[in-house]
Amino acid sequence: MAPPLAARIPELGRAAMRARWVPAALFSSGIVAGDTPILVRDFVRSALYDPNHGYFSKRMGPVGMLESSIRFNQLEGRSAYMQHLDKLYKKHDIAWFTPVELFKPWYAYAIAASILRTANLSVPLKIYEIGGGSGTCAKCILDYMMLNAPPKVYNDMKYISVEISSSLAEKQLETVGEVRSHLSKFTVEHRDATNRPGWGRKDPRPCWVLMLEQLMDTLHQALPSMSLIASDFSYLPDVTIAGDRAPLVSSKGDADIFFPTDFQLLEQIDHNCSGFSKEQKNPGAFKPVKKRRTIILDSAAFMEEFGMPMKTKTKDGYNPLLDDFKNTKFYLSVPTHNRK
Repeated sequence: MAPPLAARIPELGRAAMRARWVPAALFSSGIVAGDTPILVRDFVRSALYDPNHGYFSKRMGPVGMLESSIRFNQLEGRSAYMQHLDKLYKKHDIAWFTPVELFKPWYAYAIAASILRTANLSVPLKIYEIGGGSGTCAKCILDYMMLNAPPKVYNDMKYISVEISSSLAEKQLETVGEVRSHLSKFTVEHRDATNRPGWGRKDPRPCWVLMLEQLMDTLHQALPSMSLIASDFSYLPDVTIAGDRAPLVSSKGDADIFFPTDFQLLEQIDHNCSGFSKEQKNPGAFKPVKKRRTIILDSAAFMEEFGMPMKTKTKDGYNPLLDDFKNTKFYLSVPTHNRK
C-alpha cells in the first residue's frame, strides 16, 4: 500500500509550504500552524485577504485598470488584438484584466441595459455589487443610467458595493468619483458579503444584486425581493461548467483561487433558498410553485441580447467578447408573482 501523500513529500518541501502559508492560516482561523489541518474556507480567505500575503490585499493589486477603452475597430483581427493585449499586460505589470475592464464600457453597459429592461421603475432602483474590483463596473453602469435612463431613475437610484478588501473599496470610490454626480448615488460597504448579519433586517423592497465571478447562495434569505445577475467561469474546456480565466500565481499576490460553477446546481439552490409558495394549505396536494424566474445564457448570447457587440468587433470580423469567452455564462434570476 502506497504511503500517504504527505509522507512522500520531502521534509524540506513540507517546511517551505508551511512557512509560506502559516501567516495566512493564523490570520483567518487563529489555529496552531504546522501539521494541524485547517478548514478550506479559512485557507481560501487567508490566501485572498491576508494583509501580508493575500491576493487582493495590496494597494496596487492584481486587478488592472485601463486608462481608456480599447478601440477594437482599429485592430486588424485576432493577432493584432493579442499583440495589443500583450503590450497592455507588460505596461501595467498586473496579473489580469477582468472582462468588465477589457471591454469597458460595453460589458457593463449590457448589464445596465438588462436591468433597465426588466426593472420595476416605479420604485427607486437599488443595485448591490458583490466584490466590485476597481469600480469600473459601477462607474460604467452609473454612466449608462445617467445617459439612457429617465432622469428620475438616475437621480433616485442607489448603488452599493459590498467589498471585503479595504484597498479595493478605496479604489472604487476613486473610480466612481471621476463623475461627481455619481458619488451621491454610490456607497461602499467594507464588509464580508457572506456574513449574514451584515445585511441587517429583511427588506421587502426590490433590488438588484450583481455578482461577477462572485457566486454565493446566502443572499436570498436576506434580500427576498432581489433580482440577480451573476457571471462566472471553469476554466476546463471539456466540461459544461462556464469559465473565463485560468488559475494563476502572481507577483502581486501569492495565489488566486478558482472554483468553477455548476449553473444547473446553482439554479436549484437559488429556487430552494427563495422558497416555494407557503400559501398552500395542503402542500402534498399541489406541486410546489417556484418564486423565481431564471435564465442561463452564455456570454455571447447575453451580449447579443442586451449589449452592442459591434463595439467590440475588429476589422476582419473577429470579436473577442463573443469569440473568446465560450466557457463563461451569465445567470439571471428575478422574482415572479406568477402563481399559475
